Amino acid sequence: MEAGVNMTMPDEQILARGRELLELIGSASRSGFGRGGWRDWLLNWSMRHERLKRRMFSFIASLPRADTPQAFGALLKGSFTGHDDAPWLLRVAVQLACFTGSFGLRMLQPMVRRRAEEMARRFIIGSTQARTVENLARLRRRGFAFTLDVLGESARSDVEGERYVRTYLRLLDSLGAVQNDWSGLVSGGQLDWGAAPRINVSIKPSALAVDGDLSTMFDRAGEIYQKVIGLGGYLCIDMESLDLKDATYELYRRLRTDKRFGDWPHLGLAVQSYLRATESDLAGLLDWARTQGVCISVRLVKGAYWDSEVAAAEARGAQPPVYTVKADTDAAFERAAVAILQNSDICHLACASHNIRSVCAVLETARALGVPENRCEFQLIYGMAELLGEALLQSAQRVRLYCPHGDMLVGMAYLIRRLQENTSNESILRQEFDPAADPADLLANPASELF
Repeated sequence: MEAGVNMTMPDEQILARGRELLELIGSASRSGFGRGGWRDWLLNWSMRHERLKRRMFSFIASLPRADTPQAFGALLKGSFTGHDDAPWLLRVAVQLACFTGSFGLRMLQPMVRRRAEEMARRFIIGSTQARTVENLARLRRRGFAFTLDVLGESARSDVEGERYVRTYLRLLDSLGAVQNDWSGLVSGGQLDWGAAPRINVSIKPSALAVDGDLSTMFDRAGEIYQKVIGLGGYLCIDMESLDLKDATYELYRRLRTDKRFGDWPHLGLAVQSYLRATESDLAGLLDWARTQGVCISVRLVKGAYWDSEVAAAEARGAQPPVYTVKADTDAAFERAAVAILQNSDICHLACASHNIRSVCAVLETARALGVPENRCEFQLIYGMAELLGEALLQSAQRVRLYCPHGDMLVGMAYLIRRLQENTSNESILRQEFDPAADPADLLANPASELF
């Protein structure tokens, strides 16, 4: 189909694909795959208790700072006393710890921290280079590709920015030393699926430079990018808060066209569908790519900074820059996916969503447009939506997991944002943890919900 032509996918095809995928998910669930004991119980329970879920997640995110029994006790009381929606066992534990004073708190604090670290371990690929490389190899043996992300945001000094770069360079050295031991996924050659580099990393611009200085971001990202190119790899630039949006687009354009990097095509940019400006930003990026005569790659995501973007807008007395109705975000995601797939001759799509409707819409749109398989892949967060990942691996094969690396407790802020983003009622996690979830609700056209 000619680029730029409007199209609408018949819902019947998306629904049919969705039912097939849900049946695969059900088969995996019945086989016992992906069951994680108390961690899955917590996610399941959080689906049904929105207010308490937020307090629980806030409590976990604050644990690293509560490093004394007194601070831990204050955090515990503030989070769970005076709230009738807390499970009785939790209320009893809090009352008992408070009743026994510092002795009880000293006993409870390390137990809670260990449990929190266990939870983080489900979502963080490793905290050491050796463990991370080992676990990535294990994922590949299961058939999953990866993109590796070093935990860390908002560099507060040049030292932190440089440390972030050095961490990537060391990890890339370790990956480069073992990548020849990996066969390409599906293809068995040097590339995954016959087209994708085996080494794939993602970076956050805010972690590269203080106050989003574009020149420093470019220099430090360029150092990582040069290393990636030398290893025949792929680099993706993550999109973060609105404050850095324009700088992130500009960083991508500069890296993609700088002569020092040749015409290396394996450079991606994350684009957030929940931003109202994304439709025009994406159109501009595609036009720019055609004008420059370069191929680009886009990781299409929903967005993970909704709460902070809305709060910042309210503080300014301004309209939120993000859609405030989830159906709007989901509909925008589908429109953006169509725009990218219609330009598949110059743009590769990484569909990064746990929403089964969004995934099926991309699968069916790509099929209808005759998009080559190597121009589209599917991405999920490591530790999230594992049943969907297994089902996609069977039906689409091209599945990449977004794998954070770093200290378990320091990564709590990342973990909590991911949990909050992915435990909404509209998430595929609802299907995994709630057998009563209606497939019709999970596969409903978001555009129809807006009228």
